[in-house]
Amino acid sequence: MNVEVPGGQRVYLDPFWNMGYTQAHSASIPPGSLISGFAAYSGGGFVNLNGNGYGWVACPPTASGGGGEDGWNLVAKNASNSNILGNCYGVNLKVKELGPGSYAAWQYT
Repeated sequence: MNVEVPGGQRVYLDPFWNMGYTQAHSASIPPGSLISGFAAYSGGGFVNLNGNGYGWVACPPTASGGGGEDGWNLVAKNASNSNILGNCYGVNLKVKELGPGSYAAWQYT
């Protein structure tokens, strides 16, 4: 993730296939999470290759099995969860590179 905060932040897929990111200054991720199998391609898309990946979906807070937060979740749709994501919407994610020394944000919260 292109953040300026010292130590950076990492993305992961939690055990319910929700995309998450570490808190600033921390490498702590939930047990059972994945930190690989997804990739950003320069000038292209952000793809998931885990669990016979079908792409990404945006889900209301409880539709993907991940608790009751207020916001929507970005979920990696795949062979193991496609049958429970009926209230979700397919999305395509495009990668945009920033120039050297440019940051997208101080940190994500």
